[in-house]
Amino acid sequence: MQVPISQYPLHPRGALELFDVSVKLYKKYFWALSGVSALVWASIAIVQFVFASRGADPFIALLFSGILAIFLWPFLFGAVGCCLRAAVEAREVGFRDCMRFAAKRYERILQMVSLVALYAILFAIIYILILMLIARILSFIADIFPAFDNWAAYPFFLLSAIVAVTSLFFVGFLSLFPLLACLEEKQKAVRLRKRCIALAWGGSKKLMGLVFLNGLGFLALLVILEGLSSFVISFVFVRDFMQGVSSDTSVFIAFLAAATSFSFVSMIWSPLYLMTLGTFYIDVRIRKEAFDLEYQLTHPDRI
Repeated sequence: MQVPISQYPLHPRGALELFDVSVKLYKKYFWALSGVSALVWASIAIVQFVFASRGADPFIALLFSGILAIFLWPFLFGAVGCCLRAAVEAREVGFRDCMRFAAKRYERILQMVSLVALYAILFAIIYILILMLIARILSFIADIFPAFDNWAAYPFFLLSAIVAVTSLFFVGFLSLFPLLACLEEKQKAVRLRKRCIALAWGGSKKLMGLVFLNGLGFLALLVILEGLSSFVISFVFVRDFMQGVSSDTSVFIAFLAAATSFSFVSMIWSPLYLMTLGTFYIDVRIRKEAFDLEYQLTHPDRI
């Protein structure tokens, strides 16, 4: 019996090629990935809907949905890890295979996701403080040199752009962290952080480019769906809402449409984003650690 050729040929790729092959892998395992993603995002959307229908404080709704996301996201990371491993090993996997794969590694991935959530909060605080500090320094300089006041916006936006670009690497690193927990099971949890930094730094430009591409795609799809949802909503509701005289019903419908659009886009795009990071992980290992040769030696019948 002939062994099937690997669905994911192991060789170095550029950023655009990695994105392209990630799309192909996503299409290959679409039903498995979309099923797990739908389970995760539908649960979060239901919680948000319940809080919104009861008129709860938005911060409370965001807090509870965020906590729920921390406990559900390990299944999505596990599903992507399962499909990526299946692609390299030329295997077919389905929804149940992904759920079993994630369930066996749930506690390990949950630890990484919780740590990532903590890092993300700290980064957001630091990011805001840096922007406030930049604005304060430029304002102080403008007070001393009034002529600088007309040019203060330029260095502010330039420094803000630099901070935003560096944040692309940080976002990619945080997203890669839990994925690494399912792809490298023999690696101890305490060493995963250093391992993740080394891999992310090994292809930092490519990682930032992939995060940027995914961000653009996500925003483009979100804008399209938000526009369509606004069009579907009654023109009267939209007009009243824009004039500030909307009823509670129109506000609720507008909020529900926006939340539904965001949840749908997140459900569709998040597996692709994580798959992109997975292909990036393999690419860095091929370039830095000769993973393709290592796999060829251990699995000569599949390469």
